[in-house]
Amino acid sequence: MRRLVICILVLCGATAAPAAASTSAAPAGTAKLDPGTAGAGAHLLLDAQGSAGGGFHRQEIPNGLAIGLQKGFAFDPNAVAGICSDDAANNDQCPPNAIIGTGSLDVFAEGYAFGPNGQNFTAQLTFYRANPRQSGDPMGVVFSFKETSSGYHGASIGRLRPVDDGPLGWEIRWDKLPIPDLPPGLHFTLERLRANFGAGTATPPVRVQPKKKRRHRCRRVVKRTRSGHKKTVLVCRKKKKHRRSTHARAAQASGALITNPGTCTGSWRVRLELDYPSGTEQRDADAPCTS
Repeated sequence: MRRLVICILVLCGATAAPAAASTSAAPAGTAKLDPGTAGAGAHLLLDAQGSAGGGFHRQEIPNGLAIGLQKGFAFDPNAVAGICSDDAANNDQCPPNAIIGTGSLDVFAEGYAFGPNGQNFTAQLTFYRANPRQSGDPMGVVFSFKETSSGYHGASIGRLRPVDDGPLGWEIRWDKLPIPDLPPGLHFTLERLRANFGAGTATPPVRVQPKKKRRHRCRRVVKRTRSGHKKTVLVCRKKKKHRRSTHARAAQASGALITNPGTCTGSWRVRLELDYPSGTEQRDADAPCTS
């Protein structure tokens, strides 16, 4: 039961969207680009909360998740060196050099199993580059989650695809992720979704152990001065200047995963879409931009 409950809490996949959709504006701050400068490589930052910001239904888990971006954005999969295979994704073994984003998902659980006041859970999210799902897609996107209190994890591979949907020109969508049946008497509500997409020239933060500085060995040498006296001095080898490898130079030259549109009229449209059994919720956020 515990494993099933955690699985329900953190899974956020997608199936085909229902025909009916409710679209409304999201509060300021729901989406932004860092930096928000036209034509710059950037990170997409999402922070959706509650029914207003995220379109989250009370006591209902969505079947689908999609993120749309305005026309004019550009994606460069080659900015990410690694690729997570389907087998690696299913076994929670995606390589760190395939990371294209990080985030978290907060869920509130209610029912007999969680006490009279309910219980909060947080799933840590990591997104990886995968092989394209369909012809014409630049790449696939792994949605990987891990619930921190239990260590339960799972993954789904979605699509990054070009679309022509009003102002939108791109969509990241996850689909065909089975959702377990909800046990009677238990209810779950998504409360907050945070995500940071970006790689290449601005990789999402990862913990890296600092390298220890190497001490260059010195040796004592006895030399004679001009007056003929002996003098002991320390002679140290000079530090060699290492050239960066071709791989390192190529990684720097590969550019950014996400590049902002070349023009700005004050903001760029970002859409968050969640598919529920009862209907589809869409929240349009305007991310500020500058020329």
